[in-house]
Amino acid sequence: MANPSKAAGRMDVLRDLMGLTVGALLMAVGIKMHHDGGSIAWPIAGTAALSLNGIWAVRRRQGRRGRDIGRP
Repeated sequence: MANPSKAAGRMDVLRDLMGLTVGALLMAVGIKMHHDGGSIAWPIAGTAALSLNGIWAVRRRQGRRGRDIGRP
């Protein structure tokens, strides 16, 4: 039987990676649309999504590490 805490940890990593992947894809599509004559807002929105997802993932990881350390 699978260890639930190990599975939950892997799901957390997957969720972080999927958020970064979606932001990167949105940025890539936005750049392509801009080169094809689309609005500049698409690459800006993609960059914002990528940045916010990255910051969110890092903050979640830092918060979890702080909790894991034993405190007196």
